[in-house]
Amino acid sequence: MILHSSRPDARTDLLHGTLDMLILRTLQWGPQHGYAIAQTIRAQSSDVLQVEAGSLYPALQRLAKKAWVSLAEKEKISMFEEKTK
Repeated sequence: MILHSSRPDARTDLLHGTLDMLILRTLQWGPQHGYAIAQTIRAQSSDVLQVEAGSLYPALQRLAKKAWVSLAEKEKISMFEEKTK
């Protein structure tokens, strides 16, 4: 894919937005751990998309900052869930 724009960060914005939507789509089925989110994205894409921790967790933080997901820590295990309201 070639993206032409006068904004130098337009491609990064596109990639962030795509990952954000993949995460939200994954969380629509219920709360998941970060690793499970990455594995679900990988399985749903037939192993085409592999989301590494270095991309996943900053995206989850970005979504939490926008109040689109929440973090629930239970027994020192972090689970993320989509906020519906």
